[in-house]
Formats: sequence, structure tokens, C-alpha cells
Amino acid sequence: MAIIKNQIRNTKNILLIIIILLSIASYTNEKRMVEKIEFNNEYKFSSEIECKVKTDTIAWKHQISAADYATKGDYRNALKSLQSAWVKIYFFSYWLKLRLIFYF
Repeated sequence: MAIIKNQIRNTKNILLIIIILLSIASYTNEKRMVEKIEFNNEYKFSSEIECKVKTDTIAWKHQISAADYATKGDYRNALKSLQSAWVKIYFFSYWLKLRLIFYF
């Protein structure tokens, strides 16, 4: 029984020595370089998007704002922006049809 205990103790000591040697061998003192990376963040806050919608005069400003909302994950406001864009397009096309009908 004593022989088995000595063999187990020797095996534990050998494994401990192997683990220590492997950890020392795996540690290498490498030079660490820090790279500067340019990162363009496309995230816009809701206040920025709403301010842009109020100040822009282009016809497709609601579609741009919907894309900005969707980019940040605010799908409720994205759908509202698209809905307001489609309503304006619908009324414009209806107005244009009426103008063409009464023009001719």
C-alpha cells in the first residue's frame, strides 16, 4: 500500500513539474504593438435624426431618417418615418393626378 501511495505522490509531483515548466515555456516576452484604428461610427441619437428631418428640405428625408433609425435598431420609429414618407408620396401622387385631370 505504501508503494502505491509513493507512486501516486511521484506522479503528482511529476505532473506539477510538467505544468510549471510548460507555463514558464509558454510565457514569452513579446513586444506588444498598439495599432491605431480609425472607426467611423454611424450611430445617431434620436434627437440628431429628428433635428435632421426638421432642417432638411429634400423630398426623401423621411426615408433617410428611417434608414438611420433602422441602423440603430429603433424599428418603431423607422416604420413611423417610412409611413409618413409613404403618406406624403401618396398625397403628392393624388394631387398630381388631380392636376393632370383638370389640366387636360
